[in-house]
Amino acid sequence: MEAESAAAVATAALVILELLEEPPAKKPRTSWVSPWLQRRKQQGAYENLMRELALEDSENYRRWIRMDTATFEELLGEVRPHITKKDTPFREAIQAGERLAITLRYLATGNSEMSLQFAFYVAHNTISGIISEVSQAIYRVLKPKVLKAPTCHDEWLQIAQGFQELWQFPHCIGALDGKHVVITPPPGSGAAYRNYKGTFSIVLMALVDADLNFIFADVGKNGRLNDSGVWTEAKLRLRIESDPTCLPPPEQLPNSCTSAPYVIVGDEGFGLKPYLMRPYPVAELQHEKRIFNYRLSRARRTAENAFGILASRWQIYRAPMRHKPLKAVQLVLATVALHNYLRSRGASRQLYTPPESLDVEDVLTGHVHQGSWRDRADPCGAMKPLSKTGGNCSRSARETREVFKSYFCNEGQVSWQWKLVSRP
Repeated sequence: MEAESAAAVATAALVILELLEEPPAKKPRTSWVSPWLQRRKQQGAYENLMRELALEDSENYRRWIRMDTATFEELLGEVRPHITKKDTPFREAIQAGERLAITLRYLATGNSEMSLQFAFYVAHNTISGIISEVSQAIYRVLKPKVLKAPTCHDEWLQIAQGFQELWQFPHCIGALDGKHVVITPPPGSGAAYRNYKGTFSIVLMALVDADLNFIFADVGKNGRLNDSGVWTEAKLRLRIESDPTCLPPPEQLPNSCTSAPYVIVGDEGFGLKPYLMRPYPVAELQHEKRIFNYRLSRARRTAENAFGILASRWQIYRAPMRHKPLKAVQLVLATVALHNYLRSRGASRQLYTPPESLDVEDVLTGHVHQGSWRDRADPCGAMKPLSKTGGNCSRSARETREVFKSYFCNEGQVSWQWKLVSRP
C-alpha cells in the first residue's frame, strides 16, 4: 500500500512539473497597423488628393507642396535611391514618392506629425522618421548641385559681377546675415540654447548672392551666440582668415584708378574686417557716410529677402520647431537647399518667388515696394534677428570702408543716390 501511495505521489509531481514547464498560451497577435491606416492607398492623400490635384488643379497642387508636378518628379528622381525602402513579407513599404510628399508637406505647412497622419494614413511615429531621413537625403543630394561655396577665384568673381550689375556694389562677394531659428527647449540643455530674447534657438548663418541664392549656410550653433560670435566660428570665416588667397586679390574698382579688395557686406551685428563691410554707426552719419550706408543696404537687401522668402515659403518657421537641435538642423538645411533648387529652375522659380514676393526699389522716388513675404504681422515667424555687437576693428578695415565710401561718392556714384540720402 505504501508503495502504491509513493507511486501516486511521484506521478502527481511529474504532472505538476510538466504543467509548470508548459509555456503559457500566446495572446492573439495584435495588428501592426491600425485598421484605418491600412486603407492608405484607398484614402490617403498621396494616392488620392495629390493625384487628383495633379490632373485637375495644378495651381493648388503647387500650393500644396510648393512646386509643380514636373519639379516634384525631378526631385523624386534625385532622392529616390536614398529614400526607397524594401517590402517585407509582412508589409508593403511606403514608396519613395509618398515619403517625399510627406516631408515636403511638413516643411511647407509646419503641421504636426499627428495632423499629417490623418491626411496620409501613415502612423505619426513613422512620419517622424520619414521626415528626418528624407530631409537629410534632400540636403545630401542637392548640396553639391545648388549649395556649393566657391572654390576658386573665377567663382567668386562671378558672384561679384552679379552684385555689380544688379545692385551697383562692385567687389561684393556676398551678403551675410544670421537668424535665430526658435525651437522648443531641448531636454537637459540648461541655458545652452537660450538666446537674448529668452527663447531657445539654433542659429542659421548664411551668405547670399546677388540673385537671392544661398552660397553658404552654417546651421546649428546654439542661440546664446550673436552674429559676430557665430561668424567667428563659421568655417567660411576660418577659411578666409587662414588663407586670404582663397579670395580674388584686390583690383581696381570700375572706372577708377583706386584698388579695393573683394568684400562681404553685413549689418551692425558683424565686426568690421578688411573683407567684411558693415554700416557706419548712425551717430556718425555725415552726408558721405549716409551714401555708403545706402549703397551697402541695397546690396545687403538680398540677404534680407532670401531669409524672408525662406521663412514665408516653408511655414515650418512659423512657430518654434518641436524637435531636438539635431533634427531641427536637418530641417533647416533641407529648406535652404530646396530654396536654391526651386530658384534654379525656370518654371519653379516663378512659382516659388513671383515678382511681387520680393522688395523692389523705385530709384526715382527712393520708395521700396515691400515684397509679399512681409505681409504678415510677423513676417519671419519663429526666425528671429540675432543680437547686435560692436567691437574694435583694425586700421586696415577702416581704410577699406573709406575707400568704398569715397568711390560711391565719386566715380562709382549712381544718379539717384543724392536725392535719396538728402531726404529728412
